[in-house]
Amino acid sequence: MKYGVFSEAGQCLYLVACADAPLGGIAIPDALDAVPSALLWLLDGEVVQVEPPQEAPSSLKDLADAAMATVNAEYVVRMGAVANAYPLHERESWPIQLAEAKDLMTVGDNAVTPWMDQCALQRGLTRLELAQRIVAKDTAYRQVSGFFSGVRQWHEDCIDLLLQQGEEARADLQAYDHLQGWEPAG
Repeated sequence: MKYGVFSEAGQCLYLVACADAPLGGIAIPDALDAVPSALLWLLDGEVVQVEPPQEAPSSLKDLADAAMATVNAEYVVRMGAVANAYPLHERESWPIQLAEAKDLMTVGDNAVTPWMDQCALQRGLTRLELAQRIVAKDTAYRQVSGFFSGVRQWHEDCIDLLLQQGEEARADLQAYDHLQGWEPAG
């Protein structure tokens, strides 16, 4: 048999399974045998189950903020996978690389390109070959960055729209799918 020990206010403090009732123990009806002690109360001498306390519903703004936070986290992961393929110090040189590559391709052999001079020498490339590779990689990076930024901003627009719809969009905000749209259509 299962017995409950209740506070003076009637809240079940703990349950005990034993043959004989413990001091102050009240028999738990078979119908309530599987109910957690936190949901059992003694009211007017009868053991009853109460509903678990409901959490205060989040505001729509909180739901929208939470949805956007998951979108932003996904963006950071995806952009990080692209950018983190290169060491930080090399990434910090990207503006220099691009500026020198564009100078070389615009001005020609008279362009001053100290970064490219050293890199091309170490790689066994001409400055022009290196400049073309830098510009091609920059273009590819901008395309990926633009795509991911566009998806992130699309999510932001969708979440804003749901927020504007008010309470009727609560369920959609709570279940917002932050993974949609990240894969290019192909």
